[in-house]
Amino acid sequence: TAQVIFMPKKYAKRICLPICNTDSDIKTTLVIGCFYVRADQRGKGVGSDLIRKTFTFCQEHDFNRVEANVGLVLPGKDEIEKVSFEPFKKFGFVIDDNSLRHGKDSRAFFEGNKMIFKTLSKSE
Repeated sequence: TAQVIFMPKKYAKRICLPICNTDSDIKTTLVIGCFYVRADQRGKGVGSDLIRKTFTFCQEHDFNRVEANVGLVLPGKDEIEKVSFEPFKKFGFVIDDNSLRHGKDSRAFFEGNKMIFKTLSKSE
């Protein structure tokens, strides 16, 4: 139905996943590398539940920041499906205006995408 795959930023950086440019919080940042909700399950709260469960994991494991690579517009029928910013927006994620950092081989796939992030408070 749905899946989220995430890892500490230090490992995402090693395997050239897109990450925000700052390394000051590399030990306490979690990077969402894959976020998918099957088309017939979208709009039913499944994605929101995944984001909430990711926040719970962060609390339990002392992560205080979450990053993800997203497309800013919903993909068209002929495009490869991209993770959209929409499910993350209502949880307070913001767009990182700095450029993406990623491996040279992934540049074409991620062109036009943006990094988003959220700094978590103790109560989330």
